[in-house]
Amino acid sequence: EASKREVARRCAISLMRAIKACGPHIDVRLTVLDDHSSPDALADLRETFDKLAPAYQLISLQTRGIMNSIHACYEWGLKQSRRGLVYFAQDDYLYEPSALEEMVDSYFRFKFMVGGQEVGIHPYKDPFRYYAPGNLEPTRIVHGSKRHWRLNYFTPSTFMVHPPVIATHWAHFNEMG
Repeated sequence: EASKREVARRCAISLMRAIKACGPHIDVRLTVLDDHSSPDALADLRETFDKLAPAYQLISLQTRGIMNSIHACYEWGLKQSRRGLVYFAQDDYLYEPSALEEMVDSYFRFKFMVGGQEVGIHPYKDPFRYYAPGNLEPTRIVHGSKRHWRLNYFTPSTFMVHPPVIATHWAHFNEMG
């Protein structure tokens, strides 16, 4: 029942806590692509980031709308370092403090398990929200360091991947956005 502004604020706080919980052994750089948030909502986010994030970059998008925002995120990800991982996060996710560290750990664990092939990681979200009749797929359950993960072929636009994957599959990312 909370407003969009309050949901975004609480989700930003949980993301910042998850970033802090990574500690110094995982270098996290936060970039926020903003799709025309209200001045009050932006002030809330800046206040949250100023308190909880060591450094962040806020980019105001020129275009409007969810698909334009997603496309802008993919374009941003395409330009990132080929050494690190990129995590695309939406403003309606709540994070456990260990979430990002577990995702990074699981990325490297699963990549090793599949002989060095690239993998993508996305956190759990409400499966019923994305369920479509007839959309039943066989799956595998894989063991992470602290929880089980499910192999999946669908994701909302919240996921972690190595930037060359975006470049290799740019036609799909471009079409999605």
